[in-house]
Amino acid sequence: MIKKSIKLMTGSLFLAALILAVKPPVAVFADDEEEEEIDEVVEEEPEEEKKEEDPDGSISIDLRHGWVREGGVTGVSVDVDADGDYYIDWHSTDSSVGIIDGSGDGIDVIGRSSGATDIIATLYVDGREVDSASVTLNVGRGDRNHHHHDDDDKHKHRNRDYVYVNGVTLNTNNLIIYSGLSARLYAGTLPSYANDKRVVFASTNPLVASVDPDGTVHGLTPGVAMIAASAVEGGYTAYAFVTVVAPTGEMAALTTQISQALSRDPGFLYQTVNRVLTAPLFGTVSIPSSTPMSFDVNVANAMKVRPDVTILVSFPYQGHMYCMAVPAGYDLASRLKGGYADWTSLMKASGIVLATLY
Repeated sequence: MIKKSIKLMTGSLFLAALILAVKPPVAVFADDEEEEEIDEVVEEEPEEEKKEEDPDGSISIDLRHGWVREGGVTGVSVDVDADGDYYIDWHSTDSSVGIIDGSGDGIDVIGRSSGATDIIATLYVDGREVDSASVTLNVGRGDRNHHHHDDDDKHKHRNRDYVYVNGVTLNTNNLIIYSGLSARLYAGTLPSYANDKRVVFASTNPLVASVDPDGTVHGLTPGVAMIAASAVEGGYTAYAFVTVVAPTGEMAALTTQISQALSRDPGFLYQTVNRVLTAPLFGTVSIPSSTPMSFDVNVANAMKVRPDVTILVSFPYQGHMYCMAVPAGYDLASRLKGGYADWTSLMKASGIVLATLY
């Protein structure tokens, strides 16, 4: 009986050992799963550490003086609130008016010419742009300054109301005229409502073309010249390229006739003939008149020499304002009687366009 029990026990142990050898204990699998979970947790932790907050900060700037003279200097104060390393990028929107001198937290602005420019400061924190601020600097001529603190408020009030010149315009940048004749250049300031609208004219070649203070250009000898129109405030300049050409035989004769017409009608006839002869190719000449006027032989000859030009003349009559158009190529000479083309007959003539303005 004992021997039989020993055999059974030995068989059971052998069977258990065989099972263990074929299949690992369940506990080993449990340990592996725990290790895998721990590995996953360890791998997630660095990802959380990589998350960074965006840099933050603010900047404000203030000009010591909002207005300086040309060549004057004003400082700029800055207030920065930033968490981290920062630097400031300075920029002037119009370097012809004011330029930046210096860098970092403290700079100066130098006034170069009359006008206005924005001074912009951009704040970068840890290499990223986070904020910007700007102020406007006005530059001009004169004795407006802030040397006396008692007058600061009065000066600031004047500067807010003062409109500075920042450019010049011309009615044309290319002018062709005949020697012996004249043409008018019209200059204006930008903006048109600037306080100081004064413009001076000058010719680079006065032997070819001279210019009057009011912008009237006189063709003297064949050649080329530049007419400069410069603003008194700021020195802004616009240019017109002038070509003076020798008159043809017809033009020479017409010039003589024009001088004779001056004694009769210096305002209307001379202006009309001169503008027809100097009009751009296929141009339109607009002539305002205070009274109804008749065209003369000089105008007819001018239209014959320049058949590409249209004439518009406006005049009042019997309480109304009329506009009469003599189209390009119109044979005005055929309407002459006694050297004149009467305006009453022209109003009814075929090919003439008449419009009532009011």
